[in-house]
Amino acid sequence: MRRTFIGIKIEPDPKIHQLYHELKSNLKYPQLRWIDADNLHLTIRFLGNTEENQIETIIKRLDILIPQYTKFNLEIIGLGIFGSRNFPRILWAGIEMPSNIQSLINGIEDIVCDNGFARETKIYSPHLTICRIKNLKETAGLLQYLDKYREIFFKRQEVREINLYESILKSSGSVYQVIHTFLLSNYF
Repeated sequence: MRRTFIGIKIEPDPKIHQLYHELKSNLKYPQLRWIDADNLHLTIRFLGNTEENQIETIIKRLDILIPQYTKFNLEIIGLGIFGSRNFPRILWAGIEMPSNIQSLINGIEDIVCDNGFARETKIYSPHLTICRIKNLKETAGLLQYLDKYREIFFKRQEVREINLYESILKSSGSVYQVIHTFLLSNYF
């Protein structure tokens, strides 16, 4: 059994590295656990524990679905938090994608559910997890600092592929290994 998810690799570029350096330099809270910039990804669907036969079937079905969609651009815009203002849990960067990609996400959800996974109950909210926040008592400084990044444009990236990943938990953090790559059509 493997711990898996379907996602898009976000290529770190100088602007993303600059953002990380700036945030880490100015937000020196020990309660913040930073995600390595080279591990950034957009999770489309977290699966969790997955049997080998489920992996095989999901790959076969996604190999048919995903090439029906053309490559597209996503934009990384703004920072925010999940959780409440008093108890933030995740610092994230927002993702904007073309509206027609929602049908691809719905198709992926259908395939996953046909293979024994419960239907996702939350509305899909595309984002990049920048860091996880544990038990931060004084949040005013963090929230005030993040306000200046609320609507800042960080990056545009062309998406040509979607990956099925295995998430390997290690003491130093998760390592993401590509199990299979699904190519989008290369025309607009």
